[in-house]
Amino acid sequence: MAQTSLIFIVGLTVLNAVCLYNGLLLYATYYDCDPLTTKLAVAKDQLVPLLVVQSLSSFPGVPGMFVAGVFSAALSSLSTGLNSLAAVFLEDYIKPLRKKPMTEHEVAITVRLCTVIIGVLSVALVFVVERMGTHVMQLSMTVGAIVNGPLVALFVMGLLIPSINSKSALLGTVVSFFFMAWLCLSAQMAVTTGEMQWQTKPVSTDGCTYEFERPMVTPANATRPTVEHNSLSLGEEIYHVSFMFYSMIGAAVAVVVAQLAGFFFGRNKPEDVDPELLSPCIRRFYKSNYASVQLEENPLTNFNEKC
Repeated sequence: MAQTSLIFIVGLTVLNAVCLYNGLLLYATYYDCDPLTTKLAVAKDQLVPLLVVQSLSSFPGVPGMFVAGVFSAALSSLSTGLNSLAAVFLEDYIKPLRKKPMTEHEVAITVRLCTVIIGVLSVALVFVVERMGTHVMQLSMTVGAIVNGPLVALFVMGLLIPSINSKSALLGTVVSFFFMAWLCLSAQMAVTTGEMQWQTKPVSTDGCTYEFERPMVTPANATRPTVEHNSLSLGEEIYHVSFMFYSMIGAAVAVVVAQLAGFFFGRNKPEDVDPELLSPCIRRFYKSNYASVQLEENPLTNFNEKC
């Protein structure tokens, strides 16, 4: 299990490093000729395909292989998600409502029907996401943080803090969930209404070697208007925090609330907690009343001989 977790961490780190390197490569290539300003690319999602076409167009078939790889990765992830959602919907919602067990034929038909319905809904949501502009990434991370933060805190409390009992952990998780829901929804509403905006980094078109229609005002020479910062309430100050920290905030809130709830619900005695349930780095600091039992190996005898 530890080896699997280590391999997962290494793979995830390498994947994030490749993504970071991709962004650095884009900036190093277009730092003095912004394709968005020159209208060579309409959206930020087109920058990577543009870089591939400009850099590898001399190699026949390579840009096409890149596009095919992107579509294959997207479709494989989409099919896995649709099938997983259909299976969860079948096990958690359909089977409990059935009075009689479902046959294999009924299960197959139901799963396929659920997959089609979920797929149609996903396609319909594309038109909603299209109107959200450049806030899709933020929305996905914001919605995920509502659950991810309390869930991480629940595992942290179980593995690293044996003094927190189940009632305190449950209360901390619930409070963190509602707090993060309020924080994330308030921040998203502020972004949608234009109350909260982020200024983009300055770009340049001085190094462009092709002709394009130069706008009168570009992001590089535009003078940013002076924004009057009115006094914000405490809640508004809180949801102005970057969405990258939402999961960490949710986990911290859950742990703090669970620790405070321990004054009302009591605490576990560390020696009464099974050390096998704790993390190895914490296990050695706590004494336990549990005693290890040496299992005895009793070889099986030949029953025919006894008979």
